[in-house]
Amino acid sequence: MARSILFCTANMPPEIFAELFEFTVNPRHVMGDFRWSLLRTRSQAIEDPTEGPVAEFETGFAGASVEELGQYYRERYEIEFPEHPCTWDEYSFAILDERSVKDKTMLMVVWYEAPDFDELPEDDEELRQAWMPTGWKTLRLRFIDAPSVAQSISINAVLLLEELAGPENFREDGTFILPE
Repeated sequence: MARSILFCTANMPPEIFAELFEFTVNPRHVMGDFRWSLLRTRSQAIEDPTEGPVAEFETGFAGASVEELGQYYRERYEIEFPEHPCTWDEYSFAILDERSVKDKTMLMVVWYEAPDFDELPEDDEELRQAWMPTGWKTLRLRFIDAPSVAQSISINAVLLLEELAGPENFREDGTFILPE
């Protein structure tokens, strides 16, 4: 079973989780079993997948930045999963934020490690400039597309989706729409 950690940087009404989990149970493109694991507070252990319904709660991550959540998750992952189980990805997670309530979208977050520039050809400055800097990268997704992307996510997959998808696959607000 593939799983992805889910943070909330704003308090969410329970209906948001019901809607998101509906797309997880009845996905469009997911191959196999996929579930979200909701982290409600900073003291909560990373648990088995969260099953609905989710009762109202005060998030322990209100206003947290992508970088703060990434650092927190990587530190917790190392403590709780020293064996690095294949069902969890320490380099990606999802965020429900204030915008999620308004437009039913969420952020997928992935760690990107830039290549060692010493290994790139010295005479190819264009190639060197094309690499993104190391850090957390985000992609805003509709709830309906999030399980599919989260299940197969890696930074390469995100970059490939962005590269292959034309402007017709992005709404004006920057939300990516997974092609049918």
